[in-house]
Amino acid sequence: MRELLSVIVPCYNEGAVIERTAKAIVDTCTGRAFDFEIIFVNDGSKDDTLAFLKKLAGRSEKIKYISFSRNFGKEAAMLSGLEHCKGKLCSDHGCGSAASAGADRADVREISGGI
Repeated sequence: MRELLSVIVPCYNEGAVIERTAKAIVDTCTGRAFDFEIIFVNDGSKDDTLAFLKKLAGRSEKIKYISFSRNFGKEAAMLSGLEHCKGKLCSDHGCGSAASAGADRADVREISGGI
């Protein structure tokens, strides 16, 4: 059985970049020596973030979401993601950050070498 990597993505008003972020994570993790899940944590967004998360979760069983009724902050979002993730390995990912996505790809290469 393959190890499971949980990627936790806190998001606040990220509707414009959610789909691109999900695609980047899926593309990075697909075909590796581990399985993965993506847990988006909607931290009380006022835009269409939640609608996009519902759509993404409906398309893929690898994508899950948690939604807060108001903004509690990144730390609370990360904690909630950690409490709900199933992976033995966890990574956090900032929404829409090209620099973060590049760093996460390097992290995934390092992790996949160890599994």
